[in-house]
Amino acid sequence: MNVIVMVGSKHGSTRSIAETVGDVLRHHGLDVSIVDAGAGDVSLDSYDAAVIGGAVYVGRWVKDAQTFLEANRESLRRMPLWLFSSGPLGDGSQRPDDLAGVRAFAADVQARDHRVFAGKLDKADLSLAERAAVRLVHAPYGDARDWAEIRSWAETIAADLTGPDGPTVTPAAAIAPS
Repeated sequence: MNVIVMVGSKHGSTRSIAETVGDVLRHHGLDVSIVDAGAGDVSLDSYDAAVIGGAVYVGRWVKDAQTFLEANRESLRRMPLWLFSSGPLGDGSQRPDDLAGVRAFAADVQARDHRVFAGKLDKADLSLAERAAVRLVHAPYGDARDWAEIRSWAETIAADLTGPDGPTVTPAAAIAPS
């Protein structure tokens, strides 16, 4: 089974989460491609399932991830899909439904889950404008990613895709085009 893990990451923190998810899925025998959302035209035709993650800045996914979702809405409706957001730091009060557009998109395409993971904010990675924005919203610096939580979530995806008797979805290659 071929799984795409698409990621929109600005400074690499969200990509690290995507790579961890990919590693867990590979451990369960799934073929995984990790692709940057800004990579240009990416066809989903050869994939059976998708995990898509976006870095969160000021309550929104990075533009590349948002653009990919919109451009591939119809294809994503036809496959098992999981979404994750990375970036909220601090008191943890930002819920998935606070993320502009992600909750509505997830409902529209019937995503199986949308998980929000705490992120990482390193002052050395930020431009002067980004540091000013961080000061404005009082976001704390540091790495708040919970790797055990991320791996556990990826395990649930692997279990859903592989099941006790193999894949629980029909591989894309076996589905006749409509």
